[in-house]
Formats: sequence, C-alpha cells, structure tokens
Amino acid sequence: MALGRSMTKEERNEKIAQFGEALDIDMFEGDFGDQGDTCLENRLVIAKKDHIGGCSECGGDCLKGSVNRVMKWAFAVDGFMSYRYCEKCMKAMIDEYNNDGCDDEGDEEDV
Repeated sequence: MALGRSMTKEERNEKIAQFGEALDIDMFEGDFGDQGDTCLENRLVIAKKDHIGGCSECGGDCLKGSVNRVMKWAFAVDGFMSYRYCEKCMKAMIDEYNNDGCDDEGDEEDV
C-alpha cells in the first residue's frame, strides 16, 4: 500500500482476516468474574489513529493502520471497561492458542 492512499475494502479485509482467530480467545480465562459480566463488543479494527501505550496486554503502541482487537465489557463490580490489543500480542495469543500452551522445544522434565 502506497503512502497517502487509503486501503481498498479487499486489502482491509485481507489484513483483518490474518487475525480472525484472535476473536475466539478468551482474554479472561481463569478469572472468576461475576454473573452479570457481559462482553458488549469484540471485534477487529484497523486503527484510524495512533494509540500510544494503548495495548492492554503489553502496554505497547497500537499504531495507525495496524489491526487491533477491541473489546468492551460491562462488569458487575467494575463497571464499563475497554481493552485494545496490538498485532504483536494478537500473534502471540494465536500462537499460544494453536499450540494449546504446549512448548514443543523439549523442555519437559523426565520423571
């Protein structure tokens, strides 16, 4: 994509499709939560502006033109909360999800 040119709808869809699996990952797995906790939004977006320090996972930047996962939750105790995740963290989440958290590097201990 050339600088100064907007993405076509096809380019946008292709870029977002790379991270589609990220939407299936439960970011709060293992947290107990409350009965009234509700996910209001869970989608992938192309950032329209820089979100400096905007990644909820690593605290890194979510830069304009990058794919971000955006989540909005209503928590029974904490109220409304918004989360944004950068491409780097989404790639790591997808890799961990696909590997089921297993390390195939042979780091297992013999018993």
